[in-house]
Amino acid sequence: MPSNRQFAHRPLRSGMHESICLRCFRTVGAAGPVDSLSAQEAEHVCSTEDIVALHGRIEPQKATSPQQGEESA
Repeated sequence: MPSNRQFAHRPLRSGMHESICLRCFRTVGAAGPVDSLSAQEAEHVCSTEDIVALHGRIEPQKATSPQQGEESA
């Protein structure tokens, strides 16, 4: 199953997989099967403070949930 473009999946030594937001670089969650991460990813909203810290400015559409205005796969 291909990863959502907003999240990177990384395998952990424990056999679990970690999901990392590619906008704010926060760990969204960890789960055994990668498929189990989709609910945690769907609930993730980037923090305005994280975006400002990373980019030095904020663009309103970047601070909201990635699912807003986008179609689900």
